[in-house]
Amino acid sequence: MDDDSQTLDGACQRFADALKVAGFPSQGHVLNAFSSAYPALKAQADAALSAIGCTPISPEALLAADDVTARLFVGSPDRLFALLTAGYGAVLEGALLAGGAVFPVVRQAARAHGVAMCDMMSDPTFGPYAVRGGDDHTYRVLNGVVARVMRPASEVELPDGMVGELVLADPDGRTVRTGTLSAKDQVPHGQRPAGLCGWMGVVTEALALDGSRTVSASDLAAIIAAHEDVLDARLIEIEKASPRASSAPVLQVETEAGAWIDDDLRQSFAGRTGVEPRIEHVVPGQFPNTGRALLQRVA
Repeated sequence: MDDDSQTLDGACQRFADALKVAGFPSQGHVLNAFSSAYPALKAQADAALSAIGCTPISPEALLAADDVTARLFVGSPDRLFALLTAGYGAVLEGALLAGGAVFPVVRQAARAHGVAMCDMMSDPTFGPYAVRGGDDHTYRVLNGVVARVMRPASEVELPDGMVGELVLADPDGRTVRTGTLSAKDQVPHGQRPAGLCGWMGVVTEALALDGSRTVSASDLAAIIAAHEDVLDARLIEIEKASPRASSAPVLQVETEAGAWIDDDLRQSFAGRTGVEPRIEHVVPGQFPNTGRALLQRVA
């Protein structure tokens, strides 16, 4: 079996697990409304629904079938909202969503129509990896998935509550860096595994300085790792407000070291990137918890 088949099988199994968490029964027609924008999710949903005993049906087939009623829905939040506002809410009983942000207006519409709603976190390569019930604040990681929150472009795992890049692994050891920012919630009493806080942005892979030289998040991670006196760092590209404005990037560092470290940092940064930054010291623990290591601001 090739890698693509293994990936699809694992994704379909996780999709089936999410359907069970969402309370889907093992019978009946289910409207699979994933559009052509989500071909992988559409295929995974068809396979997973069939695996648990349901019959998937497309919107087109449902419109053409006078004797079929689909009381359950899988698809994107915008498709569910469109159906609810078009009057199909009187028929639907449950929904499992993926493929987009679930805005409060979608939750309000589902609640108003009595539709029990769950939603999944899913990666285009990995497939589904976490599911959230309608009243839950965090996502439960699906069986067989190891989800870690890492400093972007590094192998440093962050403590619960800190924002970073979601890195996933399956039982076969396949690892996927999602490029999605999230965090694990801090569980005060250890009564349950830490849940994921959902989508919190995307990792910025690189900044193009002076229109030519590129600095990546991995460059910054390597510089942090090379200086044990640096606890954290972030690079800020200064967009020119005028032709005379300074365009030197700012390297902000969380450190208790004195000014003596600045020359070392400038040399280390320039050695990797060819650009010499301005150094700003930040009191340790004062960086906002955004997970973003590369930022932009106007001078």
